[in-house]
Amino acid sequence: MKLNRLKKTFFFIIPFIVLFLFNSVADADKADEYLKKIEKRYENVRSITIKCRENFFNKTLEKTFTFKGEMYIRRPDKFRWEITSPDEQLIVIDGENLWIYTKENNQVIREKADKKGRAKLALLLLADINELKKNFTITFGKEEKNRFELNLLPVEKTVDVKSAVLYVNKDSYKIE
Repeated sequence: MKLNRLKKTFFFIIPFIVLFLFNSVADADKADEYLKKIEKRYENVRSITIKCRENFFNKTLEKTFTFKGEMYIRRPDKFRWEITSPDEQLIVIDGENLWIYTKENNQVIREKADKKGRAKLALLLLADINELKKNFTITFGKEEKNRFELNLLPVEKTVDVKSAVLYVNKDSYKIE
């Protein structure tokens, strides 16, 4: 009796697992297809300005903070993020160093800009798509009328970033 019930449950669940795996592979293929189009769109672009928002969860305070501002990227090695909310901060990579200025404390922190520290995500944004693909699992997210999402999950769990979402215009492949 229990064996029959187990068989029925097994045969009922298997199609859903197959469907889930098929969708995951299809989403990965779709993400890869779109990444190629985005790469083509940006292959000759040397500088870019991005309005951005970062949600940061502080485990100690059990609170999420949202940072808003603009990011400026100049390839191959310059990065600037002007955070305007909730507090003003300036994060700069000058090619060799990472600078973090906090207006409230009138304090500057400087450290070597390398792919092992806090500068990793910024340096990856300066890199090409292949470097991004090496460091993130990229999947296709929600699709809306004029744009779609690409979800980025870091391959290494030591990265300060838990996940990122790129919003991309469907027609121009411009990152929004």
